Amino acid sequence: MQPASVAESVDRDVQFLSMLAAFRSSGGIDRAAQVEKWLNANAGAKLSALARWMAHKDVIHFDWQRQTWLPMFQFGVATRAPLVAVGLVLIEFDGSFDHWDIAQWFARPSPALGGRKPAEVLSCDPAMVIDAARAEKCLLGRFVVPVRSGHAGT
Repeated sequence: MQPASVAESVDRDVQFLSMLAAFRSSGGIDRAAQVEKWLNANAGAKLSALARWMAHKDVIHFDWQRQTWLPMFQFGVATRAPLVAVGLVLIEFDGSFDHWDIAQWFARPSPALGGRKPAEVLSCDPAMVIDAARAEKCLLGRFVVPVRSGHAGT
């Protein structure tokens, strides 16, 4: 490994530990295999449900140490299904952030949320979190202005 790769790996490890601590108050994080077992045991979900949610960008997930991890706050307590608001935030970030960056955004205090973490605010005020995601994307200049078809120059 080159020194830059080692430094990047150590930085990623530190970031993971930070997310682990940050998500603890909102349900923690777990490996995809454990989440699948939890879904099957508690909700009778099909084994492929989690993979489908990940493919459709309905859930937050990220890779670390060759494992896929998911924050648990994003699942309904009674339904064990992804919260709709999570999917709406992911739509806001589509193409602007990678999976790791999205997970970090949910774990960090946000000025748009009065210094609270999006993961902690989502259950009580999902609209506020969606607005904060939209503001974050605009702040970073990572938004696409829609072009009206058939109206060149408008």
